[in-house]
Amino acid sequence: MRSSAASDVYKRQIMHLTPTEQRRVRMFMENMSYADIARAESCSQQASRMSLLKAFRKLRRLLEGRI
Repeated sequence: MRSSAASDVYKRQIMHLTPTEQRRVRMFMENMSYADIARAESCSQQASRMSLLKAFRKLRRLLEGRI
């Protein structure tokens, strides 16, 4: 898949996430660590990690056509 096509798919799919999940996924994609995201979001590192795991699981199901 071309990178622009992949980018279009990503942009469409990320809209299905909650605003918090969208923000955290973007931060993660900008190479922020779980600890950095937790500081930026004023939450625990575990909360940022679990939120991202849930978001990536949701994105995987969307891309597989299961949602």
